[in-house]
Amino acid sequence: METKPNEWHRRPANSSGPCSICGFPSEYRGLHRRVEDPGAVFPRFVKRLKSPEGWREVVVDTTTKKSALDVKLEADPSEWHRKPARTTGTCPICGCPEKSPGEHRRIQDPAAESCRWVLRRKSGRLITIDSAPQSVDPRDWHRKPKENPGPCAICGCPGRFIGDHRLASPPDAEFPRFIKRRPASDGWKLFFVDTTPKRKPQLPTGPTQRTRERIAAAVRLRVIQGKTNAEIAAALKVSPAMIHDWRKNYSGLWEAAEQAMAAEIVELVRAQAGSDAIFDDPELYLARAKAADKWAAVKGENLFHHGDAPTLCSFYESYYKPVRLSDAARTTKITYESAVLRWRLVTGDPPLESITVELLAKFRDYLSQSQGKHTWQRMSPNTIAKILLHIQALLDKAGPPGPRNRDAAGIIERPPWIRRPRTEPKPVRVIEPEVLNTVYDAAVGMESPRIGTLKPAKWWRALIVLTYNTGLRRGTLQQLRWEWVNWQGRVIAIPPGAVKSRRAHITPLNDAALEHLRSIQVAGQEMIFPWDLTNRRFYHEWHKLQTLAGIPRNQQFGLHDLRKTLATNLWGSNPEAAVVALGHRDSTVTMGHYLDKTRIVAAALDVLPQPSAFTQQLVREA
Repeated sequence: METKPNEWHRRPANSSGPCSICGFPSEYRGLHRRVEDPGAVFPRFVKRLKSPEGWREVVVDTTTKKSALDVKLEADPSEWHRKPARTTGTCPICGCPEKSPGEHRRIQDPAAESCRWVLRRKSGRLITIDSAPQSVDPRDWHRKPKENPGPCAICGCPGRFIGDHRLASPPDAEFPRFIKRRPASDGWKLFFVDTTPKRKPQLPTGPTQRTRERIAAAVRLRVIQGKTNAEIAAALKVSPAMIHDWRKNYSGLWEAAEQAMAAEIVELVRAQAGSDAIFDDPELYLARAKAADKWAAVKGENLFHHGDAPTLCSFYESYYKPVRLSDAARTTKITYESAVLRWRLVTGDPPLESITVELLAKFRDYLSQSQGKHTWQRMSPNTIAKILLHIQALLDKAGPPGPRNRDAAGIIERPPWIRRPRTEPKPVRVIEPEVLNTVYDAAVGMESPRIGTLKPAKWWRALIVLTYNTGLRRGTLQQLRWEWVNWQGRVIAIPPGAVKSRRAHITPLNDAALEHLRSIQVAGQEMIFPWDLTNRRFYHEWHKLQTLAGIPRNQQFGLHDLRKTLATNLWGSNPEAAVVALGHRDSTVTMGHYLDKTRIVAAALDVLPQPSAFTQQLVREA
C-alpha cells in the first residue's frame, strides 16, 4: 500500500538526504508527516517524539530553516552570493568548485563546455575560476589559467605552476604523475612531479638481542666497576660514541638494566660498609653507595637498618638539627648534611653505642685517601678536619650533660674522640691600594648589571668601596636594603637574618662609602645591590672586571680578600675595631683566619724603639 506524505511514516533507515515520501530535509528518522499541500514552496512538517507523558509533536518550518536545496532553487547564480555555511563540496547555488569562496557569482552559461566564476575578496580583488573543459584530454599538453589558484582543474596537477604540463600516468591512478615542461636554449626542459607521499623510514621496533646484552654489560662495567665510557668502549670493542647513543636512544633499557642489578649493588654496599674493602677504591665505593642509597629509597627502605637503636644519623635528624641548627646559616647546614651523609655511606651508620675510636680512625683514613675538589688531588687536611669536627660535635651532644655541655642528650656515657689532622691556615692576601685603583678605573668598561638608568661602572665601584670599608660578606651585601641605611647616623643597621652569625650588626660608614652609596641610589629600588642573575654569572663578571684591569688570572682576588684586607689594616691601629667591624664574637677567629700576621709584625717592627748603641755603632763603622 502506498504511503501518503500527510500520513505518519518513517524514512527508511538506509536512506540518505531528504525523505523520499514527503521531502523532509532533516536527518530525523522517527515518525513524521507533511502538514501542508505538497505543492507548497516551503512546506511544513510535524515530528513525533516519545516522552514520559506520551507523544510530543514538534513542528518543522522550512521557511525559516532552509535547506541547501531550497536556497539553490531560490537564489540566482549570476548574482553575488555566499555558499551556505554548513554545506560542503561545491556551491549548491552555482556549482563553484572552491571550498570556501566567499562572495562569488557565475558569469557563464552552465550548459557551456566549461563554466567560469568570479570570486570577490575583502580587498576588492577579483579572481576568475574556470572549470575543467570536458573536451581537453589531461594526457595532452595544456596550461592552467593564471587566475586559477590551487591544483589544475583539468588534470589535478598540484602546485602553482601555470606553464605547460600533462598527465603521465593513468587518470585513475592512486598517486598520479605529471610532466612539466619549460622552454630552454636547446629545446624543452622536462620536470617530473610525483605525488606519492613521502614515507618516513621504518625504524626497528627495538634493539636486537646482541645490543641488549652489550647494554647490560656496559651498565655492569659502569655501576659495579666504575669504568668510564672510554674504558667501557675498549672492553666491549665499540666506540665511546656508541655508549652515548645507547644511553640516549635506549634510555628505558639502560634504566631497566640498572634496576636489575640494584639489589646486587645494595647487598654489596651493605657488606663492604665499615670494612677494609672501602680502601681498595674509595671513589668507586662512594659511587656504589650513593646509587644503592638511591635505589633503596625508591623502594621505601633504609640502606642500613639497625633496629630501633639510635645512630649518629638518626640523632642528627631527631635532636641536633632541630635544637642546634634551627637558626644556623644555610652553608652551615649544608656542611653538616654532607658530613653526616658521608659518615652513613662509609661506616654503615652503626648504633651510637658501638662507635669506637678505631671506627673514627678508619673513617679519618678513608677521608685522607678520598678525592678532593679536583680529580688530581686528595682531600685536603682542612676539609678532613672540618668533617671530623662536625662528627665530633654530634658525638659530644650525644654524650652526658656537663657544665660546658648542658644541652647534651645523654645517650652514650663517654663519647669517643679522635685527633684531627694538623692544619695549616691559608695565607691571607692583602690587596694593595694600587691594585684597587686599577680595578676601580676599569669598571668603566663593564656592561652589566643594567638597573634602570644606573651605569654598571657606578654599581661595581660602589660595591668595591663598600666591601673595602665595611668588610661585609657578599651574601650580606646582596641583601642590603635602602631602608636599613641611617644617613644622619652614618651607619647601616643590618638585621640578624642577613648576617651569617645570625646577630644584628651595625656597620659604620665613612665619607667614601656614603658618597658611593648616594651615587647608586635609584628611586623605587628596594635593594642596594640588586642582582637578578646567577652566582656563577656574578663571579664571571667579577673576573671580567679584573681582566679589564690587566690583572692575570692566577693573581686575581675575591671579595672576601677585601674583608681580610680591612681586618689587617684595622688591626695595626686598633685590634678591637677589627673584631667589631667583622662581626666576630672574639679575636680568635679574626687572628686565625683574617690577618696577614707577617705584615702586622713588620709594621710593628718599623716603629720598634731601638737602643742608640745599635745605630751609633753602624755610624762609627761607616
